[in-house]
Amino acid sequence: MAESSELLQVLWNGADVLRGKMDANEYKTYLLGLIFYKYLSDKYLASVYDLLNDKEVEDLEEAQREYEEVLKSDDAEDLLAEIKDSLHYTLDPDMTYVSILRAANNNSFNREKLQAAFNRVQESDELFSGLFADVDLYSSRLGNGDQKQSDTIAELIKVLGSIDLYLKLTQD
Repeated sequence: MAESSELLQVLWNGADVLRGKMDANEYKTYLLGLIFYKYLSDKYLASVYDLLNDKEVEDLEEAQREYEEVLKSDDAEDLLAEIKDSLHYTLDPDMTYVSILRAANNNSFNREKLQAAFNRVQESDELFSGLFADVDLYSSRLGNGDQKQSDTIAELIKVLGSIDLYLKLTQD
């Protein structure tokens, strides 16, 4: 897992993004929601990579590329069924944290895509029902207007994208 000091620094940086926009006790909703989504997404890509290559992934960007490619093939349906069976959820390639982070870095982040990803996970299995219900991506507390709200979430995504939760956890 990420070093505890590294994790604390990332959480602090994430809190800095939210500071002044909402009460400090509300930070956890966004920080933990996005961290957990990142973990689920990274686990998803790592599982896809393992199924395709029979080895652990070292680079989530590489796993993302392979996932995008396999979905164009005849093997897509079988892969998705196997992933759904083992993880209880599936994600479209543009719903992964890697893809959403890429969009945030390119100033093309779309809250609707992230909300759709949250919904996909929550609706995929009773196990995940309501998991992201408290993460209001459209809250006025994130800023005045759609652009400011999107910018705040995009900035959080960038900050949290700097930490490697899943890969370090599985490699330690």
